[in-house]
Amino acid sequence: MLWNSCAPRLGGDANAAAISHTTGGFLIGADVPVYDWRLGFFGGYSRTDFHVDARSSAGTSDNYHLGAYGGTESNNGIRGTLAVAF
Repeated sequence: MLWNSCAPRLGGDANAAAISHTTGGFLIGADVPVYDWRLGFFGGYSRTDFHVDARSSAGTSDNYHLGAYGGTESNNGIRGTLAVAF
């Protein structure tokens, strides 16, 4: 999965300056069946660039994602999933 968010702008007012940002990144993962369960893991990277023109400010945030998940379905069709990510 790839994604990108192009320059949304959050408005300011008399008390705060407006901020604009761009975010992009990817997630990749795999899962396998284990008895009646499906277990998997994923990892990824994202980066956000942000600018506050009225304050001559800018910055970036580099983020790494790592997670695991598992899910199953009971005999009567009830499904359950559990996931954890960092």
